[in-house]
Amino acid sequence: MITRCTFCNKETAVPDGTAAGADIRCPSCRRLFKMPAPVPVGAAAGAPHRPVPAGAPAGAPARPTPGSGQGVAPRPNSPSSQGTMPRPAAAVAPPRPAAGPGKLVATYRPMLDAVAIAARAHKNQMRKDDKTPYVSHVFRVTLVVRHVFNIDDPHCLMAAVLHDTLEDTTADWDDLHQFGEDVGNFVATLTKDKRRPEAKREEIYCQALQKGPWQVQVCKLADVFDNLMDSTHLAPPQKNKAIAKARQYLQAMGAELQEQARRPHEIVTQLLAEMEGK
Repeated sequence: MITRCTFCNKETAVPDGTAAGADIRCPSCRRLFKMPAPVPVGAAAGAPHRPVPAGAPAGAPARPTPGSGQGVAPRPNSPSSQGTMPRPAAAVAPPRPAAGPGKLVATYRPMLDAVAIAARAHKNQMRKDDKTPYVSHVFRVTLVVRHVFNIDDPHCLMAAVLHDTLEDTTADWDDLHQFGEDVGNFVATLTKDKRRPEAKREEIYCQALQKGPWQVQVCKLADVFDNLMDSTHLAPPQKNKAIAKARQYLQAMGAELQEQARRPHEIVTQLLAEMEGK
């Protein structure tokens, strides 16, 4: 059995025998309306059904609706004699303002250049599994900063993708100068001095992370996050070393953690706890 919604006038299928006044939910507008009373015998063919007011006795006359011709003036855009509402004109979104000359280049070219430089600098290096190109690590670290830590600061992202260039490739500070002095300094702070003995080198490095700006701490936390994730398929000695390093760096940065690095620090701490089985 078919009736019409009293709100949007769309046809609505209802079970046979549905009583007048029963609540019906329109599948189109999702509003509740009352099942109209049956059209009396002899009613004009094609006349629309009228709803019965809630609580009215059986056989009570239906309430006139706007545009029905029963003493109520029709509204503009009221349903036509075919029971359809005139389709409104499609809304036209206002045009976006055009970007000024060079704005897109100035905004996005440095980040893309940093990715290209990192790819060239690490092109002959492999990860510890001897299967994965090393450059995947710096790309993953950048993705962690953006999509795990939800940080979109462009200088932080550039430092993330370049964070191993000074330490592990032939690139030097001058190669990074094109990205601004702050990006070069972030990468320099993230670089270990391998001329020193390991114990002293790590001590100085942890002090630099502790005193570094939030961008340095965020990049290092992303580096730790990826190294922990990547250690799951390594042999136990290598995995244990990655866990120990993570614990060391988390402790160092936790002593003087910058505000923007607090949430990333919590995320990496949670990952470390999961890997340690806590």
